[in-house]
Amino acid sequence: MRLGNVLLTLGIALSAYAQQNEGWRGAQCIESLQVPTYPVVARLARIAGTARVQAVVSGGAIAALEFDESLSPLLRDAVEKSIRASRFSPKCDRTTLEIVFAFVIQGDPVAYQDPGVVTYRWPNQFTISARPPIPNPEIENLGPTTGVGRK
Repeated sequence: MRLGNVLLTLGIALSAYAQQNEGWRGAQCIESLQVPTYPVVARLARIAGTARVQAVVSGGAIAALEFDESLSPLLRDAVEKSIRASRFSPKCDRTTLEIVFAFVIQGDPVAYQDPGVVTYRWPNQFTISARPPIPNPEIENLGPTTGVGRK
């Protein structure tokens, strides 16, 4: 299963836990949470980091997102895309959720596309671990504004 296709439907389990234990407020707001894909360019450049996201949910949608200033733009874009693709309860109005995504490079480079491994730690922490790809000699540049160019 590809990491990009991983969709964690945490709403039911988290809501049940929150009702029993009056746990994390986000448990009642998240219907499904899309876990970000580790960007290939970030893996190639061995960029790792932790995204601490403050997401303001209003009417079932993301009203605002705040990130750590030190986070790589490549990782920030992946996290923002995944959170905006997630579903939230319309009952949560002006609720701020903190979600943590840690991107970790582990192991030796591989020739195939490593889908990576996602681990979850209650209540709001996810770790996305992947092996770096073997560099492709046809790639001309990896600038974030120019994208991937070919010779």
